[in-house]
Amino acid sequence: MPAMAHIIDLPEEVITCIGNFLTKRDIVTIVRTCRLLHQSLSHLIWKDVTLQTGKLPLDVTRLQTNADSVQRLHNFGTIPPEYYRIAFPALCSLEIHFKGANPTRRGLGSALQEVNNTALIRLNPTIQDLTIHMANHNPSNTFWDAIATTLQQPRSLRLTGVFDLLGRLPVNSFWNSCARFQEIACHGRDGLLSDLVPPMTFPGLNRITLGINTTYSDINNTIVHLEWLKRCPNLTKMRWEIAESEFPIPQFAEALEQRTWRQLQDLRLTGVAESDKLLSAVMRRLDPLTTLEMDAKAFGPHFVPNLKIWRHFMSLSAICRQTHNRGCVGD
Repeated sequence: MPAMAHIIDLPEEVITCIGNFLTKRDIVTIVRTCRLLHQSLSHLIWKDVTLQTGKLPLDVTRLQTNADSVQRLHNFGTIPPEYYRIAFPALCSLEIHFKGANPTRRGLGSALQEVNNTALIRLNPTIQDLTIHMANHNPSNTFWDAIATTLQQPRSLRLTGVFDLLGRLPVNSFWNSCARFQEIACHGRDGLLSDLVPPMTFPGLNRITLGINTTYSDINNTIVHLEWLKRCPNLTKMRWEIAESEFPIPQFAEALEQRTWRQLQDLRLTGVAESDKLLSAVMRRLDPLTTLEMDAKAFGPHFVPNLKIWRHFMSLSAICRQTHNRGCVGD
């Protein structure tokens, strides 16, 4: 009778492939069972590393030793500076959380975090996906310049917790860093874009999610947001989340009529409070899409007929229209 095959009889690359489907906890357990599995799988433990204030289970020397295996790094809060002095040759994703213990100490803590994370970015040009939870912190020119000049092939930038930056934002450095990415998602309140029209175009930006809520209804804010979108001529995906502010439908419809976004395939507008008649003005000017999603307060006799006469929407594969009190009513 032939001997029963064992997992350790598989080639090492196959064992590693299987390990990619396991949780970190499972891998930690398995590598303790035998030397061969430890050799094949232990590096997977280091693919995704989280460093958090007050919770540093990783010795900095061990992290340095296994730096070649780290692909995703999450930094929460203020971490000892020696952890920021490590180069990770395979690092492709970095998540930064600016935070402080209380409003009085947050400024100093966030400033120290910024200095350390700036150094970390400069040491790791392979980062492609960057997430920054700003927690009301306003990064300096030096921080944005490090992103703009260091990263070799940046892919996506996600910003959350943006608030009250009007008058303090290092405009050129911020926009220069944004111009390096293919995809941007930006969420916050009020001050990111108000009165700050980008001084450049963004030809490399393909996908954008914009969710800047305002503290009061002011169409001037959303017009400025639209000015940024108009400077992104090669968008294939646009998601514009509008809340507590007016949607600049005439200006948006004009941009559509001028074919500002010739490559647009996926359009999602949420939180639109304008009338059915104004919404129909947007519908009439849309080029062929593959996905359309609209969340608005008014769908009626002007909007609905456009759905029936859209012969140029033969490529549309998904559509969802939603009202605030009725939910999704069509697909």
